[in-house]
Amino acid sequence: GLLRHPEPFDVLEPGGERTGAPGARIIPYAIMTQVFAEHLRNGRSAEMIRLRAAFDGRAFHMAPPPPKEDNEYIRQRAEKDFRQEKVVPPVNDPHARLRLYRLQVEGLKRLCATLEMGVIEAPPETTEGGFLAPDYWGKDATHANADYGEVMLRHLETLVAATHDA
Repeated sequence: GLLRHPEPFDVLEPGGERTGAPGARIIPYAIMTQVFAEHLRNGRSAEMIRLRAAFDGRAFHMAPPPPKEDNEYIRQRAEKDFRQEKVVPPVNDPHARLRLYRLQVEGLKRLCATLEMGVIEAPPETTEGGFLAPDYWGKDATHANADYGEVMLRHLETLVAATHDA
């Protein structure tokens, strides 16, 4: 979802407003959630199943960081893989990227539920309007920085301690 697809599309979240490009094809939320879940299942499930089977304790999977809102920042830092013939392809609308991110996390939750794993999402202090807060942006187009990693580790420690104390 980082780059704009040649055929405009939008996903209408339950209770959400359509904000995509006029004339964009609407893809049902349930279908896109299933697509993300299948993509994750096909790409990561064997590794996750192997890791999950290795112990009986509570297991967590960290969700990826939310997207960055600033398209210009992304455009200026687009990784080599996102460049075609030295031209940066158009970056997708920030709110479309955020919707796709939420679908990705929902798909991850569905997969993790089948493996009896919890999902650790970005703590509220690392986000602004659902997007990754600028203080936590990495130097490239998509990744978070070390400060975000520290917040996530503290969040994980809190969850593990709460689980252990329960």
